[in-house]
Amino acid sequence: MRLKTIIKNNYKKWKDDNYIYEKDKNGKYQAISYSKFIEDSLGIAKDLIDRGYKNKKIIIISENSINLMKCDFAISFFVGLSSVVSKEWKKIDLLNGMEELKADLLIYSDNYKDLVKEVEKETKIKTLNMKELKTTFSDELFNLPIKKQNAPAKIVFSSGTTGKSKAVKLSLKNIFAGIPSLTRRCNFTHEDSTYLFLPLNHTYASVYNFMYSLIKGYRIYLASSTANIGKELLETNPTIFCAVPLVFNNLLQAYKDKIGYAFGNNIKYLFCGGAPISKETRKAYKEHNLNLMQAYALSETASSLAIAYPYQDDLESVGTIFEDLDVKIFEPDKYGVGEIIVKGDCVFLGYTDKSLTKRVFDKNNYFHTGDLGFIKNNKIYLKGRKKKMLLTSKGENIIASSIEDNIKSRDKSIQDVKAYIKNGEIAVDVYVDENIDLKTIIDIYNNEVPKYERIESYNLYIDSIDTRLKQ
Repeated sequence: MRLKTIIKNNYKKWKDDNYIYEKDKNGKYQAISYSKFIEDSLGIAKDLIDRGYKNKKIIIISENSINLMKCDFAISFFVGLSSVVSKEWKKIDLLNGMEELKADLLIYSDNYKDLVKEVEKETKIKTLNMKELKTTFSDELFNLPIKKQNAPAKIVFSSGTTGKSKAVKLSLKNIFAGIPSLTRRCNFTHEDSTYLFLPLNHTYASVYNFMYSLIKGYRIYLASSTANIGKELLETNPTIFCAVPLVFNNLLQAYKDKIGYAFGNNIKYLFCGGAPISKETRKAYKEHNLNLMQAYALSETASSLAIAYPYQDDLESVGTIFEDLDVKIFEPDKYGVGEIIVKGDCVFLGYTDKSLTKRVFDKNNYFHTGDLGFIKNNKIYLKGRKKKMLLTSKGENIIASSIEDNIKSRDKSIQDVKAYIKNGEIAVDVYVDENIDLKTIIDIYNNEVPKYERIESYNLYIDSIDTRLKQ
């Protein structure tokens, strides 16, 4: 794919058309044109190159915003390696992330200046407020070379592992590999629009909601807050909406048999990813003629692997395999269930930790996903994880043993801990040989970990008998 030619042509076609909408301080949506976005991004790219950051690793921490998107586009296409990290990261997460990447620069928005000040006390990394970046544009900036298709462009931190997250290296080839198969299912055009609330550190949001819009030209409305999703869906009337099961469940609970009114007047495509959605919820949407399409992928496949065809997939599968991928079941049992492995242009370059990379690729260069399932009629049916993972309704993967070991280490009376998912959230059963103040232990744990790893409910079992204290 000749990205530079496509974007330059789109710049000419859609020059003055509104592209990305963001709410101002008065709560009104204001738009930036496609041409202004490209011009500002090229200006930022030149400014960073002039500052000496060509081929450098750059971390960005920010809420979703047009400025974040300009920086991410500028860096990943023209400058170096872009790594947008979670807005929920604390100081320790940021320090660990910078160490893992050997990062050269930390770009931040005003909302994170206090956090950055704390980080600056413990590291020598250069920092830069994104509002200080120059956006000066001239036509000659179209001569800036886009990086080679196979070179690293983005680094995504895999979500949901207690402790050290894995840093996934993606190239532009990886990122845009999914467009042909997506187009077979849904040929988005310049007339389409999407409402984006998923954080841009998530691969699906970054690739399918944002990066693909540069090619397809659909408009993007940025959510002002997750609390405003319901109201802003009606305000923006998108044709495309992507969410995790929790959001679709909450909207269904709120609207019930009026769910068709939840997405405005223009909705055509609903994508659900991050975790399997229940058959009951999918059936309810189908009964109201809403095109809810299950998607399955990983950060390591640049969020490309399987997406349902409109109105065609059953209520059990997690999507139809992309036609340009080689997907197999490794060592299937007598029922055809085994590990899902994949080879294709979307498969990542590797982790920053080379030892981890070696563990997930076999001698035939298939990537081993760690997910168990089977394939029927080119559709994937998931059956769990090789390593026990907890998949929350927000789409976060958390290693169960990490939570269990963490809680168990906090009191010598704790004999065993079992972590599981209850109503889409993390719960634990704790077994002790004498009564303990479990509430305080859980509260301290929850204060130390990101929101997506917090324990929402727990049971305390004393002497491993039926004496049960429930919170």
